[in-house]
Formats: sequence, structure tokens, C-alpha cells
Amino acid sequence: MLIQSLANHLNEQCFMVFHRLIVIKLFLIPLLLLTSSCTEEEVKIPSDVDITVAFFDAMYNKKDLDTLLLYSSSSFQEEIKKYKTVSNVARRMFNLSFDSVSVNTQKSGAKVIDQFNEEVTMTVLLTGKRNERIFKEVKRIQLIKKNKIWLVNNLIED
Repeated sequence: MLIQSLANHLNEQCFMVFHRLIVIKLFLIPLLLLTSSCTEEEVKIPSDVDITVAFFDAMYNKKDLDTLLLYSSSSFQEEIKKYKTVSNVARRMFNLSFDSVSVNTQKSGAKVIDQFNEEVTMTVLLTGKRNERIFKEVKRIQLIKKNKIWLVNNLIED
């Protein structure tokens, strides 16, 4: 009788543990899947306009060479590194020197190279202050798409 009572008690314990596992599987796993799928949708890949604005913001407002290089293709990074500092890049490569700047962009044309890489030319209107005077300048840059990420690839000379 004691053995049967222990067996019944163990069966009840096993049933309760098994029941808890089923509840966890039925409710928690789908809940985790739903919350993890929501976070994937929230990840936004920056557009070509976002990268263009961030590139010029890094150069003229933040004056951060590392950020400038982050938004550049590998070939353009090598060109930028030749100038050593952000102020040299702005003054020598872009022929512009601002204390601060606002950036407005417009796509000049998009051309699909293949299904993995795209190329776009952006026209950029830079409005900025230098020595308490306001200057406006238009520049054109080429962006390329590498692995779904836009990168500044070239300054287009007029």
C-alpha cells in the first residue's frame, strides 16, 4: 500500500511537471517568437539621403573623421585619409570651409548596376556660416550600395 501511494504521488508530480512544460511551450514560445519578429521589423537601414546628410554632418558639424570614414566606400576612404584631418578634407577636397552647415539633398539620377549594387548621384545644397557670413554651395556626390548599405563613393567635380 505504501508503495502504491508513493507511485500515485510520483505520477501526480510527473503529471504536474509535464503540464507545466506544455503550458510553457504553448504560451511562452509563441510569445517569444512574436516579440523577436517585431524587433527585426524595427531595424531601419539608412537610405541614401540619410547617409548623405550624415556624411556632411560628420564633416562640418561634428568634425569627426572616423564617422566620415564610416559613411565612405573603401576607395573613397583612402582618398579621405590622405588629408589626415576633417578640416583638411573639407577645405582641400571639397573646397569648402564652414563653422556649421545645414544639408539639403536631391537625387540626380539612379542607375541599377546589378541586383546587389546600385549607384545614385546626389545633389547637395550646403548652407553654412563662416566668419558670421552665410554661404550656399552645391556639391554632387556619388553613392554606391554595398551589401544593402549606401556609402559615399566619389565627389563629382563640376
